[in-house]
Amino acid sequence: FDARGTAALRLLADPQLLAHYKQEWEGWFRSLEGVAARGVSSCPKWNMLATEDAFFRGVYSALLWTPLFSMAAVLVFSRSLAVAYAALFCLLGMVASVLGLMRLFSMPLGVVEALALSLIIGLSVDYIIHAAHAYTHSLLPDRFYKSRAALLARLPSVVAAALTTLAAVLPLLLARLLPLRDFGVVFLFVTAV
Repeated sequence: FDARGTAALRLLADPQLLAHYKQEWEGWFRSLEGVAARGVSSCPKWNMLATEDAFFRGVYSALLWTPLFSMAAVLVFSRSLAVAYAALFCLLGMVASVLGLMRLFSMPLGVVEALALSLIIGLSVDYIIHAAHAYTHSLLPDRFYKSRAALLARLPSVVAAALTTLAAVLPLLLARLLPLRDFGVVFLFVTAV
């Protein structure tokens, strides 16, 4: 690591590079003979590597389980399997769109981006539940009219929520600290999608 910490920031921004770096060090320790091979690393950066690894495993697990739990919540509140599946597909589409935009703009999935992704799922579920509730409780018999009624009933509140989120995130886009700016960019993607 250099004195300015730029190499450490590159490791934090790229989980694959971080894992490769950790594997190189562990391989080097295993290659030592005698007492040194049984030693323990005392570098504070090594603890960061273990923390980062655990954090990313948790994020990947959350990306797997959270959509399923949100589908179960929508199923409980809407009492409709079709609406629950539609909510799940909307949520998966939102996450895939944001990940695709991040890839398109060459943003690695670092700590800040992973944290923002967990918040994205929460925002998406909030918007989806409003639409699912309006659809389920619509008095119109046809699906076409029910969906239109749900959009017309909930669209103003969802758009207002998206605009307030965007207004809160816009100052982050002007931040000088890269993690704050990345957080703002990911939220901008969510609001745009």
